[in-house]
Order: sequence, then structure tokens, then C-alpha cells
Amino acid sequence: MRPASLFATWPTGPLIADREHSDLQKSDEQLMAAYAKGDKVAFEQLYRRHRAGMWRYLLNMTGPEMCADVFQDTWSRLIAGRDRFKRDQGRFAPWAYRLAHNVAIDALRKASLRVVDELSGDESGADPQPQELIEDSDRVEAFRRCFEQLPRDQKEAWVLREDQGLDLSTIGFVCGTKRETIKSRLRYAIAKLKTCLEAAHGQA
Repeated sequence: MRPASLFATWPTGPLIADREHSDLQKSDEQLMAAYAKGDKVAFEQLYRRHRAGMWRYLLNMTGPEMCADVFQDTWSRLIAGRDRFKRDQGRFAPWAYRLAHNVAIDALRKASLRVVDELSGDESGADPQPQELIEDSDRVEAFRRCFEQLPRDQKEAWVLREDQGLDLSTIGFVCGTKRETIKSRLRYAIAKLKTCLEAAHGQA
């Protein structure tokens, strides 16, 4: 399922082109408020702004196999919640990423339950085999491998901070925890990444 499929039937062409400049001057909140009043073009502009960042966030949260479905579900719920956002009158990004966080956690929980059910019926006793590590001296690939070793909550905090540029308090809101907890997660993530990258460099 392609991420953009949600809006495949929405208006394109001259209508969007004529409005693109004016919409670029509007805040996320203004665009969402316009969409709550029925302006679909305003929401398409909002989607364009955030689809790449949201995709990267959910990809790191859920992995490639689940990401497309969770991404689609998140945007569907954002659309369904447009009136609630209007009433709340909050900032769009924290609200949207908090919703994405909840959708991802729910999907991961359901996936975990399915795995438990499958394992409970498996009498082979075979341990799952780890994914074969790809030997690569490239620094980007080394970082990717080290990053994948972080616990999910540390990866989430890192992505929201480094990729989305959210402050600690906002990340705490998205994750449903305290600012100091996010600070600790980031500190542990940095320490683990440093250790892992140093080890990878020593083996190169």
C-alpha cells in the first residue's frame, strides 16, 4: 500500500497549484482548522508537510513490515479527529505524533499477541534465528545497525528529537511520560550508540 493512496482521489492540478503559495504561508494549525471546515486542499498541503517525517517516525517505531498499515491508519484517524483538534485548539505536531504513537503501540501490542499465540502452538522448540548481519564498513550502515539495537523507547525519543526537532517537553507529551524521562532515554541512547559505533570502527 503506497502512503499517498489515502489521497488518490483528491483534487490535483491547477486548483492546488494556484493555492500552493498562500498555503505555504499558513501554519499547521491554520491548515487543520481550514480542513475542519471542509477545505480538503488545505489538508493535502498539511499532509505534504508531514508525510515524510511521519513515515520515518513510524518506520523506526514499527519496522518495515507494519509501517505502511500503521501510517495509513494514523492519517485516517487524523482525518476522523479533525473536529476534536479544532475544539482542543492545540499545536498540530504534538497532537499528530501523540496519535501516531498510540496507533503504533496498539499495532505492536496486537502483533505481540499474535506472536505469542503462534509460538504457543509451535512444538518444534526451535529458537528463532537472528537476522544475518551484513558486514559493511560504511558509516551510515554501521549507524543503522547500532540504532536498530536500541530499545524502542530510546529510538522513538531519538527520532522525535533529531529528525523532527521536537523539544523534550513535547516529546514527553507524545510518549506520555515526563520530560526528565525523555532526557534519560536520549542520554542512554547516545551512550549506547557511541559504544556500538566505537566497537564497529575497531572491527573495520
